[in-house]
Amino acid sequence: MDDNKRIFFGTLEHLASTAEDKQEQSDFSDDDIDLDELENQENLELTEAQALAKEENALMLKEFERREMARKLAVPTDDEKVKLRLRELGEPICFFAEGPGDRRDRLRQLLSVMEQQKTFSGTLSINDGQKLDFLGRGSAEIDNVNKIHESEIETQTEEFYTEGSTQLFEARKKIAIYSLQRAKERISKSKIETEIPLTILRSQRKDFYDYFSNFDLYASEFADQRPISKIKFSPNSKLLATSSWSGLIKLWNVDTMTSALTLRGHNDRVSSISFNPKSTTTLDANAANLASGGADNMIYLWSLNKQTPLSTLKGHIARVAMVDHHPSGDYLASASYDGSWRLWDLRTCNELLLQEGHAKGVYAVKFQNDGSLVASAGLDAIGRVWDVRTGRSIMTLQGHAREIYSIDWAPNGYQVATGGADNIVCIYDLRTLKQMYTIPAHNSLISEVVYANTSNIVNNKAHGVSTIANSGLITSSFDGSIKIWTTNDYQLVKSFDAHEGKVMGVDISQDNSFIASCGSDRKFKIYSKE
Repeated sequence: MDDNKRIFFGTLEHLASTAEDKQEQSDFSDDDIDLDELENQENLELTEAQALAKEENALMLKEFERREMARKLAVPTDDEKVKLRLRELGEPICFFAEGPGDRRDRLRQLLSVMEQQKTFSGTLSINDGQKLDFLGRGSAEIDNVNKIHESEIETQTEEFYTEGSTQLFEARKKIAIYSLQRAKERISKSKIETEIPLTILRSQRKDFYDYFSNFDLYASEFADQRPISKIKFSPNSKLLATSSWSGLIKLWNVDTMTSALTLRGHNDRVSSISFNPKSTTTLDANAANLASGGADNMIYLWSLNKQTPLSTLKGHIARVAMVDHHPSGDYLASASYDGSWRLWDLRTCNELLLQEGHAKGVYAVKFQNDGSLVASAGLDAIGRVWDVRTGRSIMTLQGHAREIYSIDWAPNGYQVATGGADNIVCIYDLRTLKQMYTIPAHNSLISEVVYANTSNIVNNKAHGVSTIANSGLITSSFDGSIKIWTTNDYQLVKSFDAHEGKVMGVDISQDNSFIASCGSDRKFKIYSKE
């Protein structure tokens, strides 16, 4: 060994680590896969069984999320509302042997699936490339369902007309003849009113203000054991009708404040009542003097001396919210939560017309004084004016942000007032097809708006009586108050703190002697001049 060669000594750990590094470098070749690539290709190495199991786990997770979502969804408890919602979704409203509870569960499932599909893509892929939605429907079935729903949406948004019956055609002719004569008289009167001097108009407006500013509580009476839904005066101002959530209708003598007759027939809440315009004047007491509609989907016609209904008008499939007589007394309009208003012939008790046009339930319907037009409004916050003679919609009443619960025509024949859940009253003019005024009338939902023709209270009639100067608007609200407004500038004249709870209805007698209100406190009250 060369003595000049130097030998270096190191630690055993250093020698061992060097040997391991060399061994690792020799073990790997150029064909090996990088760890990052191996992680990215993990899904490719899954077997078909593992991929299917993963898809099943994903479906189970989505199903658990859907059930949790369904538990939190608000679903109607009324079976009729459940059926209407199913119909809107394009689903069968009833299966064989399906009860109300099962139907409600089915609606809840459908709504939860729809809500889940808004969040996720709505489909999951499986190995053969087919797509399944959360109901297990294939792509072809999904496309068919979508096409059906799209066609239904197009049908709902498209204006269409259907051929009417011969009875409807004859009714339209009679209404046209009747309304044209009344319109002629109204226009002739309005021409005379244009010649009334301004000083006389101011004097008549002062008479209106002085008359109603002196109104105060005249009488109060418990009417039923449940809330009173509506109150109406008879045309001769001698009778008062009240309807209740108990299903009873009572007739009261205004002079004595005593109950004259109790009408029994509804098995659910009575929503609305309406006197025939000829009732208590020229119409026989044994004839159909009164109409009512209720939550039992029924419309009943009543006489003034019999406790049971004379006739029943069947057709609505949901709650009847309001009924109103045509000025001729021969026809009746009804508004319902089934999304339609209907026209009935009171002589034959046949349905003449089923009119759609609202996206949600129709809550209010009212004939114009001439009888040629009818206004409808509902839970879609939209009102519509219809020409009864032709069946066409001539004006859309837009302006409310929430549901409309009441509608009425001004005595001049071309103005309409609506009140709704947004606490405001909107005034529309048919001459301009626009909204004229917005009145922030109350602090809560407006339950009723009623126009009053007060021409009989005017002292100076030498130059005629102005319809505008001698008309008033009365509103009631869930804030417990009743208010009287002028109609030329819609200024507040009088306010009553009427009821301890919600005021659900208000009306004024034909002779303008009394204003009546009803409420959730189960009372009705009458106000008169001191």
